[in-house]
Amino acid sequence: MKKSTRTTSKNYFVVPWALFAGVLVSFAACCVAGWRTTQEHQLTRFNRFYQRLSPESMFYPTASHVYRLGLARTKKERINVIIGGSSVLNGTGQAANELWTDKLSELLGPDYRVLNLGFRAAAPGEFGAIGAEMLLDRRRVIFVSIIYPAGVAGQPDGVFFRYFFWDAWYKGLIDRNLPDRAASVAGLDKKRESDPKYFELRRGAWLNAHLFFNDWWNTLVYTKGGTVWNLVTQSDSFSPRIQFEDLEPAAAPLDQRLEAVRQNLAVNPYKGKILKMPLKKDADGEWIPDAKWFGGWSGEMKYIFPNEVLRQRTIVVVHRPHALAFEGMTEDELGCWSALSSLTARVVEENGMRSFDMGFMSEPDDFNDLIHLSGKGGERLAMQLAPDIRKLAKDLGYTEPGAETRSSSSKNKKKK
Repeated sequence: MKKSTRTTSKNYFVVPWALFAGVLVSFAACCVAGWRTTQEHQLTRFNRFYQRLSPESMFYPTASHVYRLGLARTKKERINVIIGGSSVLNGTGQAANELWTDKLSELLGPDYRVLNLGFRAAAPGEFGAIGAEMLLDRRRVIFVSIIYPAGVAGQPDGVFFRYFFWDAWYKGLIDRNLPDRAASVAGLDKKRESDPKYFELRRGAWLNAHLFFNDWWNTLVYTKGGTVWNLVTQSDSFSPRIQFEDLEPAAAPLDQRLEAVRQNLAVNPYKGKILKMPLKKDADGEWIPDAKWFGGWSGEMKYIFPNEVLRQRTIVVVHRPHALAFEGMTEDELGCWSALSSLTARVVEENGMRSFDMGFMSEPDDFNDLIHLSGKGGERLAMQLAPDIRKLAKDLGYTEPGAETRSSSSKNKKKK
């Protein structure tokens, strides 16, 4: 009898090693490409971070790219003025051809370089201050920021742009061992233990410091084009940001601006609330702050400006709003406002910085809206601020012969 044969079938799993290897090689190549972008100047068509070149349009400049921008736009042999702070110093309300920092650069002359790192909605020690600190070892720096009377954000990593702080932190671009910074950062984990976004932000920043995916992505968005539609850029969302123009509109006619300010002041954010501040008028008519509140306020300043070397090189503008904000105020309200402005300057100066009062900005045409300056107002600010910058440069020894060859007194350690 013929012996029957049986065919035994087996299940084979095809493992696509070539595909996996390709994914790994591609991932590694992207990481290397991202790292290379941190070694070169990327933001080559830059004058300021206008709205279409900011997180409002889904563009998040990395600490490495801002550091390289700073090195490219400043000079070792010059005195480098870094502008930080919020939209007021960013120049919101001023068209590109009337930007106040361009006027400031013109007034200061060829011995100075002015770099506008003002960021819309940034706190006094946020973004621009980090940018200035990153340059301390390599440049002679003067930093200019802005603060509202009695206003300060006492968070060591900022308010709206914390991603930038943690990016600089994990990349070693700022000093992590400063006593005031170390103490305040150490308490954040406990303070925000119920905030999962905070821990996700830190993990993402740590990963980016090793893999550089955000740096690579931002370079692609800037030079090649984006993949995410957003309301600010709309039909231009997929175009390279390097092709964008600064389209900040010029100020409207004065009568239209005044009418808009009056409408905004229908609910005056200053009137009435001022007297709720922890100040009391003594028998001599002087406004005296609550000691505990004032001490805490002064202490917060070291949380947001923890670098003593940078504080010694900083001018903080004490903001003043449109003159219409003071119409209808009582004598006590006006007195309390004046006291708050003076106390703000005092807090700034007690922390080793210099204050600059915007009280001279009193003409209606100085403002584009309730808080932002028009082109004319920006020019007045530049004219008034330039002498204070020159004075600080002289006091720091920046104007002495041979000063550009001296090594910085900063102890920051950075990745070059």
